[in-house]
Amino acid sequence: MNRFQYHINSVVAALYSKGLRHAVLCPGSRNAPIIMAFARFGKITCHSAIDERAAGFIALGIAKQTQTPVAVVCTSGSALANIYPAVLEAFYMQVPLLVISADRPSDMIDRWDGQTIHQVNLFGLHSKGSFTTPETSELDLSDAFVSAAIDTYNAAIDKVNGPAHLNMPLREPLYEAVMEKFVYPDIPAPIKSDSTFDKVPEDLIKALHSSSKVMMLFGADYSESTIQHLSQHQHIVVLSDLMSNRRHLQSITNWEAVLLQSETSDALMPELLITFGKMVLNKSIKVLLRQQNIQHWHIDESGYCADTFFSSPKTVSMKQADFLNWFNQQSYSVASDFLNRWLLTSDKQFQLHQSGNWSYGELSAVSALLKQLPDKAVLHVSNSMSVRNAAYMASTLSPSVKVYCNRGVSGIDGCTSTAIGMAIADPDNRHVLISGDVAFLYDINAFLIQKLPANLMIVVMNNGGGGIFKILDGPSEMPELDPYVFTPQNYQLADLAKSYGLNFYQANNFTEIEKCLSEANQQRTCTLIEIVTDADNNSKQFKQYKSNKI
Repeated sequence: MNRFQYHINSVVAALYSKGLRHAVLCPGSRNAPIIMAFARFGKITCHSAIDERAAGFIALGIAKQTQTPVAVVCTSGSALANIYPAVLEAFYMQVPLLVISADRPSDMIDRWDGQTIHQVNLFGLHSKGSFTTPETSELDLSDAFVSAAIDTYNAAIDKVNGPAHLNMPLREPLYEAVMEKFVYPDIPAPIKSDSTFDKVPEDLIKALHSSSKVMMLFGADYSESTIQHLSQHQHIVVLSDLMSNRRHLQSITNWEAVLLQSETSDALMPELLITFGKMVLNKSIKVLLRQQNIQHWHIDESGYCADTFFSSPKTVSMKQADFLNWFNQQSYSVASDFLNRWLLTSDKQFQLHQSGNWSYGELSAVSALLKQLPDKAVLHVSNSMSVRNAAYMASTLSPSVKVYCNRGVSGIDGCTSTAIGMAIADPDNRHVLISGDVAFLYDINAFLIQKLPANLMIVVMNNGGGGIFKILDGPSEMPELDPYVFTPQNYQLADLAKSYGLNFYQANNFTEIEKCLSEANQQRTCTLIEIVTDADNNSKQFKQYKSNKI
């Protein structure tokens, strides 16, 4: 067939041989040959999205859910730049995202030609690798195209996962193969080699047996947990971040609330810290741990750890499950009241919370919402106040519920798109997104896809603007808070829901929340629930909650 198109087809075949099974395709003319190559291949599920920023996050969501690389394909110019936010999130959250961009030939750059920019290595330090296919198609260069595709895929899964970029300069004519029968090379799947991992170091074993205050802290993690329980020891406290999906292993379910309300939190800090996963949401524990002189070990098969706590961590290249299985087989005889101290403080916080008269507001509404999530639901939370409210109320959340949030960069961009991508890739389970109104409106183009997932419920906490800024001590004192930071808006979510074909409910109190969720859970259609609260009242409620000291 047409040699130009065959080279592009070779890229698709090579990516499939490596394991690519999903691609999000954005419309365009320069990338039309790439679109045709993916769409006609038949073995890769293709999704269509109009907006490149949303498309990048939809692909990110599918990659999170499937835990495999996913491609997002775009045309040249500003289209590629719009994928950058998703690339940033993928880089810091270590998600294998393949960005495939069409490009103008290099001799057309800086000639005032439309949609022509410097695309090579556009993502710079935020990419695991940047590769470019040959510009000429006069020769048989299919091997070079295959090599570029495989290099891109390998870069995305090299030890520490992340985004990789394949740039494809395409010279006109672009459509000569439109009516041809497409041919793809048969590329065999590579033989996978077994990885080798460390054993538990003797220094770490010695520290576990000698330290009276040990903390195991699970950070954000979207991989499956194969460990169902951890052995309890009096000198060891296990804490799990909301996004760790290891909450079933923790000793203290309300630890984030404890640190928010405890005046003696220094006494709850460890001598030895063992961490897993990635970043931790809670600011209090980061501040406290940075003030401690601790020995810190991080367990991860990649051998990588960011120095979050300024503790110069030692890393162990080991699968998390292997380490935890080893830990469960150990016995310890260290005299300590570390766990009991945490349990006592935790119990005091529970009693304090139970005795409170919690009126209707955003924090209490989130608590009511979490209690009513169906078992084994997948919960997504947008950044800003939504994720913090969910973390403080995490003790009400069933351990069977998995929780996800874009904490790589912690931006509000792409929260809805990512949830949509994950729901698309996991149609058998109920997915629920709790989003703030500003985050929801910021990512409204997420709904510009051909078919919305019927298993997705979106709950918008509508406080009329960026309510978090009325809670934070600094911004809340600014004379310019309203309208430049709080940003009040008057959009009617009912009208937006109608325009996008979403099932819509609105709740203004606890009774209506319960009714809305009950009805929505019985339906299989993409649903939007608006929970209306008052920003000033929310601020008073949260400050009251924070000021109640144990």
